[in-house]
Amino acid sequence: MTKQVVGKVIKKSGVNTISVQVNRLVKHALYGKQMTKSKKLLVHDPENLGIVGESIIISPSRPISKSKHYVVFNSKKKETV
Repeated sequence: MTKQVVGKVIKKSGVNTISVQVNRLVKHALYGKQMTKSKKLLVHDPENLGIVGESIIISPSRPISKSKHYVVFNSKKKETV
């Protein structure tokens, strides 16, 4: 089973593409404080499930284009912003 990641849709980038922000917690090496790191990924969305502000589950796939390496796995409930 591939590693699935939960992210939030931040932009509808094209016909079959959405931008997703993925957050993760990282512990600082010296001070030990928990910090939030974020990464913006381009995701292939062939069924147009992604709505801006919604949380979705994405999974890695074969490279679809130069910068798209993830595909929408499942859509979660809509969050209030």
